[in-house]
Amino acid sequence: MFLSLQVPSSRSTHAAPGGPPRDPRLDPRLDPRLDPRPVAGARGQYLSLSEIAGFLRRYARTILLPIVIGVVGAWLYTKTVTPVFTARAQLIIDPRIPEQLRSQTGDTVLALDTAQVESQLAVLRSERIAGIVIDELNLRSADDFQPRPSFFSRLLGKKDPEPAAPDDPNATRLIVDLFASRLDVRRAGMSYAIDLSFSSPDAAHAAEIANATANAFIRDQLESRSQAARVGGDWLERRTLELRTQMNTAAQAVQEFRAGHDYRLTRNKDDNPSAPVYRNTLEELETTAQIYKRLYESFLQGYTESVQRQSFPVSDARILTLATPPLGKSAPRTTLIVALAGLLGALSGFGTALVRHHLDRSVRSARQIRDAVGLECLGTLPAIRPTDRPRRRHLALTPPMRPLAFARRLRMLRRRHYPETSAPYFDEVLKPSAVEFRTGLMGIKALIEMAGRSTPIHCFGVTSVRSGEGRSTLASNLATLFAASGQRTLVIDTDGRTGALTAKIAPGTTIGLPQVLDGSVALSAAVKPVARDCVDLLPGAGSTSALAWDSLMNADVMHLLVLEALQNYDMVIVDMPALLPMNGAVGLAALLDGVVLAVESGGVPQEQLEEAVHWLSLSRANVLGAVLTKA
Repeated sequence: MFLSLQVPSSRSTHAAPGGPPRDPRLDPRLDPRLDPRPVAGARGQYLSLSEIAGFLRRYARTILLPIVIGVVGAWLYTKTVTPVFTARAQLIIDPRIPEQLRSQTGDTVLALDTAQVESQLAVLRSERIAGIVIDELNLRSADDFQPRPSFFSRLLGKKDPEPAAPDDPNATRLIVDLFASRLDVRRAGMSYAIDLSFSSPDAAHAAEIANATANAFIRDQLESRSQAARVGGDWLERRTLELRTQMNTAAQAVQEFRAGHDYRLTRNKDDNPSAPVYRNTLEELETTAQIYKRLYESFLQGYTESVQRQSFPVSDARILTLATPPLGKSAPRTTLIVALAGLLGALSGFGTALVRHHLDRSVRSARQIRDAVGLECLGTLPAIRPTDRPRRRHLALTPPMRPLAFARRLRMLRRRHYPETSAPYFDEVLKPSAVEFRTGLMGIKALIEMAGRSTPIHCFGVTSVRSGEGRSTLASNLATLFAASGQRTLVIDTDGRTGALTAKIAPGTTIGLPQVLDGSVALSAAVKPVARDCVDLLPGAGSTSALAWDSLMNADVMHLLVLEALQNYDMVIVDMPALLPMNGAVGLAALLDGVVLAVESGGVPQEQLEEAVHWLSLSRANVLGAVLTKA
């Protein structure tokens, strides 16, 4: 039933932890279908929803912290920066002039091409229009056109710079550039309409400047037409005077010809006597006079039309919609900025989480335990928290449901005359709120019992890679479950350095495992009843030094102790020390029917788990499997 000092034949086929089963007929090397390990590449090519949910839970703070920082920072920015209001006006460039004006001015209907419209947009953006509006509204002294510190300068507490002098050319240039940066002129699709908008911290001032810009553009169009008409009129006037003089001279020549009764008028070219003599006839003189008369009349008519254009100039542009003070700010866009900051924070958080996940070598899932050391994961236990609210966790192994009689026996174990312990030792599995913990532990117990079908398991140990991984909680609550099934159970605390069970159940006791091992106290006198039926604890009490404690934990003495304990108890559970860094539990593991390895989720690096299993393999211990704790 119990192991002797020699390695029994029943364990000879168990060469190493996680190796083939004891029965050679169930050797997965002979039948690959019996191999419980996942096939390489079968699940490694995709992620399940549970793994994604576990990733999000694990790195929730890493992901949420940049999002919160980004959103809060963006919100503070939108509340700190000066709001900007945008007023919009609309103009249209219409080459079609009314009929009554067309008949007077002589203009024709011409279609504007894209280049002409873009030219009008360039005029609206020109410094000439900006200078007209700046001078008209006296923007040099306006508050919203004064130099202001940046956002970061305001955060640092810097004051506003001193305003520049009005006659400073650099200041004028800065105001013109600021005006151009706030002015936005765009063509509305493929139409002749122009959208003009101006942005300013003052809503009313923005509308005023937008309307002033539109009016300045129209006035500039009128002045340009008037000036062009004036220049053309001056030229026509001078040319008309010249033509009138030439016309009078030609008419006088005709009259002189007729007065002389000579139908031939002889003239020397350039009044040079030696030059050839040319004779003009009456027909030639009359033709010349008529030509000059017609030219004079044509230029006189053009001059009259030019004078009319100067009296009522017409512009191709007109205002369709006047700008009004906007009801809401156009910048900063709080919703857009906050959403963008949250998106950037989420990307940063996910990136950081992926980097941390890539660099994280700790064991967090049953698959990692199987892939790293070849051990089967018996189950997953959730982290125990000081709250009665049940927490939903994914269990790596779902055990079979127990009958109602087992639940009733669990309720019977809660004896009121015994004080409840505040730590999760022996009690956690009985709490009504610990449904998830109880379900996972019942599955672990069922698998331990299944492992004892070929070779009975009456004494097994619970160890861990390092201290603080929930080893004592697992051992004590397993003892409660075995007691609930009607088995008298003894828990032996062999951890002489920490002794969590001893410190909680039997604090201050001077009689325990060291005294039983040296033969000074009997086992029956050293055990302490726990607040449960059929559960006793052999505390690891005494002031024995660590060196003396290790000398007492030798194979012969512990073998005799366990044999004696099994005469009065159906199940003996040993709360073993941690395997690392001292490897104190290696020798003890070889004496037991089986060993359960507690592995804290996210607390044990894969290298340390491999090292701990290596020591168990050297001791040829029967490792029943691993339990993922605090998941």
